Amino acid sequence: MFDYPPGTEGHALHFGEPFPQDGVWYQARGGTLRSGLLAVEFLLTDQPAGRGGFCAIPGSHKANFPRPKAISLWEQDQSVVSNPGARAGDVIMFTEALAHGTLPWRNEFGRRVAVYRYAPKTVQYASSFHKVVMAEWAGELTAAQRAALEPAHFYDKAIIEPDGSVSRPWEEYDEPAR
Repeated sequence: MFDYPPGTEGHALHFGEPFPQDGVWYQARGGTLRSGLLAVEFLLTDQPAGRGGFCAIPGSHKANFPRPKAISLWEQDQSVVSNPGARAGDVIMFTEALAHGTLPWRNEFGRRVAVYRYAPKTVQYASSFHKVVMAEWAGELTAAQRAALEPAHFYDKAIIEPDGSVSRPWEEYDEPAR
């Protein structure tokens, strides 16, 4: 559940381009569409078109090239971003592979939405939903060994690099839209 007061800033556009993460993919093959992670946003307040809230770049779930950062931050080519209107009680469904985010909320009333995400059982959406307690002996392990023991989840999932270092490449998406 998200509850934002009037004037709340947005969240940068994310995904909608080749991204090496479990769950964020879209595929059309042999007349069948498949998506690794489905998001369903239940609007509990109206979202007037062009006044903030959910936004997306239509068709971007099929993108094969990275998007310029200035577009993700809504600083350039704003016309490619759609900010659809919807009424309280409506549902916006989208694949997480779609470039999406939120635009600054420019309404006299607050924004309230409930967002549910559906993913395969082996890819939890976020690590924060489950408390992970490592065994005492895990302190003796390397960062890569500890990362290998983490449960399957989407955000904050460690990528173990060939040199044994651990990275979390999606942290660059944590910038707000302007």
